[in-house]
Amino acid sequence: MVLQHSTDLPYTVHFEERCGRLLLASRDISAGEILFHDVPGAVGPDTNPKPVCLNCYKRLPFLVYRCRHCSWPLCSSFCQQDDGPHARECQLFQIHRPRFEIEDYNKPLPPRYNAIMVLRTLWLRDNQPGTWQLIDMLMDHREAQKTQSKKKNVVISFIRKHCKLIQFSEEEIRHVIGVIDTNGYIIGENPNKDVDICGLYPIT
Repeated sequence: MVLQHSTDLPYTVHFEERCGRLLLASRDISAGEILFHDVPGAVGPDTNPKPVCLNCYKRLPFLVYRCRHCSWPLCSSFCQQDDGPHARECQLFQIHRPRFEIEDYNKPLPPRYNAIMVLRTLWLRDNQPGTWQLIDMLMDHREAQKTQSKKKNVVISFIRKHCKLIQFSEEEIRHVIGVIDTNGYIIGENPNKDVDICGLYPIT
């Protein structure tokens, strides 16, 4: 099945049930020719981190500053950037304004921080539909995973119940979690080198 074709591109995007999306050359390609440029559709902290600033990814030893829009902990007012990495989930959190309290900053908080990358990806659906369409085609390999896993369930509960973001169905959230698990990879780390940063690319 052809999903994307353009006479300007040296490839077409196909989908096959056995392996998902793939690129096939549509013409002869020269050695060293640049085929495409790709930028992450979503970037966020890797799974199971302890509390971190959602703008610069610096670890938070205690509560220093709260986002003035959604109350999520940030490292300082300097990371209060309306166009920074935190802007996506911040926009979503402002809909119902759930409260975020952290009792122990030395312990991981899987439901909350594992949901950030998922929310930044889901945000694309209504704000960058072209990028969302490409990411939505990526394989999630849910058939090889347990239907009801604790990791998925706590993220789904956090998004739909705590944050009340019911515009995202349980099925959509499970799909995005699978897409990130299958296709996301570490693209860097924070300046202190104690938090890995995950990226999800729409083409590669």
